[in-house]
Amino acid sequence: MNEPNAQVAALVHGMQVAMQDFETGRLRIDRLAWELKSRIAALHRFSDPSWAEELKSIWNQLEMVNAFFIDSGREVLTNDELKEVKEILAEFSSALSVY
Repeated sequence: MNEPNAQVAALVHGMQVAMQDFETGRLRIDRLAWELKSRIAALHRFSDPSWAEELKSIWNQLEMVNAFFIDSGREVLTNDELKEVKEILAEFSSALSVY
């Protein structure tokens, strides 16, 4: 899997799996944020940098929710936080579909 397109496809798939795992409760928001961040960083090496930056910009919104959540010391997102995360993930998913 040395070909850049295969690398990008694997990274995109990993992000989609992480989002699905969050939505089904198998992944907490802090782990979701880390999974997406690490794959976005890797995308910079294999894809259009402007696309990777767009994804990072959307990820920054998720990281804001994550930071407030971690700071709160709670174990579960509030309904408002969950709604915001779902909206962010919809935007992120839409940006991924460009690939």
